[in-house]
Amino acid sequence: MRPRQILVVFLCFLLTAVDGFDVLSIGFAGPGISSEWKLGSAALGTVLAAELFGIAAGSILLGRLADRIGRRPIALGALALMTITMAAVAFVPDVTWLALSRVATGFGIGGVLVTTNALAAEFVPAKWRGSAIAVIALGFPAGSIGGGLIASQLIENGGWRDIFHFGAAFTAAMLLASLLLLEESADWLLRKGTQRGRDRAATILRRCGHDPAQFTTLIAPSAPARTGWRDLFVRGAASVTLLTTLALFFHFATSFFLLKWIPKIVVDLGFPASKAAIVLVSASFGGLIGSLILFVATTRLPARPLAFAALVLAIGGVACFGSVPANLVILCCVAGAANMGANAATIALFAIAVEAYPPQIRGAGLGFSMGFGRIGAALGPVAGGFLLSLALPFSVVAIIIAGGSGLAAWALAAQGAAVRRRRG
Repeated sequence: MRPRQILVVFLCFLLTAVDGFDVLSIGFAGPGISSEWKLGSAALGTVLAAELFGIAAGSILLGRLADRIGRRPIALGALALMTITMAAVAFVPDVTWLALSRVATGFGIGGVLVTTNALAAEFVPAKWRGSAIAVIALGFPAGSIGGGLIASQLIENGGWRDIFHFGAAFTAAMLLASLLLLEESADWLLRKGTQRGRDRAATILRRCGHDPAQFTTLIAPSAPARTGWRDLFVRGAASVTLLTTLALFFHFATSFFLLKWIPKIVVDLGFPASKAAIVLVSASFGGLIGSLILFVATTRLPARPLAFAALVLAIGGVACFGSVPANLVILCCVAGAANMGANAATIALFAIAVEAYPPQIRGAGLGFSMGFGRIGAALGPVAGGFLLSLALPFSVVAIIIAGGSGLAAWALAAQGAAVRRRRG
């Protein structure tokens, strides 16, 4: 990989770190919000999941738009929206406005998630594609760990609103960096089919050390055919699209239940909110380790068997978390192991999803699968809150929710068969 390509991957890593902090910021703040506004488990579950519904909508709608107008403008607009709405959360008067602000933040996060994965797929050589996606995905646990350590101090010395002040400043810094450094995808510019697009692509390719003639001759000068969601469901693609989406949907339900509910569960066990944040940081650290392991493994092994192994670890870890004693060290270790598997499985599923869609519909395909997958991420915490409100033991709830990753393994196996049929 050339230095310019490495720079783009690193910037996408930082943008994913923003997502990692923004998504989990409400989890860090959850105990304080619940205490201030006297929320029950069901109501808190809805608040914790609010931005995940926004992520679903943003991934679906902005992913398709990114195929039309480009990856860069979508990423910049999404970061601007995230900055504004993160800042607004600190001033909301009640839980309704809090939930609405989080939905808007999630909409921006969805746009960033889709564009960073598409850029990784289109900006690096094919042999490095899986590794680049793994590196970018490392940003999520890295942002969670750094943000969690900062959040624990903010909670102890200030209040839950300070978490969102910090989040807005962090996101604004990344918006400025992206304005200065983020490149448009040369692949997208070439497929745009215009002379201006080819000229811009040639400039970007030269910066990456490539001869533009090797690439521009591959794209006819005529305007490209319009593509969209319909292309995801034609010529044998429907089963691949649906099964890819189901795998993400079910797994996200499990992994985000764990991430969203850890602080509240730990507080309910008798620990202060600052200690609960440490358990969530431990989970994020486990996710980082899982990402690193997968990064190394993807250079030697296909993503699919790695995904199955990670899903098994996630299922066992989440199920066990519901039964461990109220010991902070044990809670940290089990949460770390569970999220190690969950995060590694997520990265492997992303790599599989990227390869499932050709470049001309990659933004729409990733947006569709990741968007509807994030609906699962939203429903996981909500379902967990509902089950807890029924006074079910947390050990039972954890086992039920862990089944989501089991269903993801089934969908992944079926998706592999569908891909083989499509390719003949």
